[in-house]
Amino acid sequence: MPNSGPSSALTFNSPGERVCILSDSEITVRGLNEWRYGWKARGWRKANGKPVANADLWRRLDALADAADRYVTSSIGSEVMPVSH
Repeated sequence: MPNSGPSSALTFNSPGERVCILSDSEITVRGLNEWRYGWKARGWRKANGKPVANADLWRRLDALADAADRYVTSSIGSEVMPVSH
């Protein structure tokens, strides 16, 4: 599961602590930076109405990420994207 590593890492930081997550998984990077807000607004469903795969893990990651001041980026590129609330 692509987001199990970030979930584990975020479990050990204090709320509000700055965290930088590097990932080569587009699903993890885009899921945290873009998609989770829409998924959550739609009841953890994708834009096409289908359920998000592994929604239970994404819910956990969403809650952990909201508690952290975090940056998520691809380890392939050099751009670091701040995750906005």
